[in-house]
Amino acid sequence: MSITGVGNTGATAQTQTPAASQSAQDLQNQFLLLLVTQLQHQDPLNPMDSADFTSQLAQFSSLEQLTQVNTGLKALTAAQNSMQNAYLVNLIGKEVIYESSSLNGEVKVLQGTVTGISYDSDGTYFIINGTERTTIGSILQVMQPQA
Repeated sequence: MSITGVGNTGATAQTQTPAASQSAQDLQNQFLLLLVTQLQHQDPLNPMDSADFTSQLAQFSSLEQLTQVNTGLKALTAAQNSMQNAYLVNLIGKEVIYESSSLNGEVKVLQGTVTGISYDSDGTYFIINGTERTTIGSILQVMQPQA
């Protein structure tokens, strides 16, 4: 019986890049490999305690379920971001009423046309009249186009 790969299991888990499903699949495979190797090399006169074995199977089941939940959450987040971006792009060219704060803390209510959207590390901003940036939460009203 060969147990190649078992000695490298810990090093492999530490050096792998956290690629989404590939990493989760690797963890599941490593867990199963360790469990099977443990069963193959147990003392026949003193086998593994059934409570320990059940506990290990429960851990594997939990790992698999958490992996599925994580995959679902990633898909949900991507869909939500896509919907938000579609909504934001829809506001380009629309007239809005928004709040603007000056350096001294004075808040003004202004009106302008959304000319673009800016994404950066601080968040998402609307560009009003080509020059002023304002946050999504500062938009008070979107005006209906004049016919």
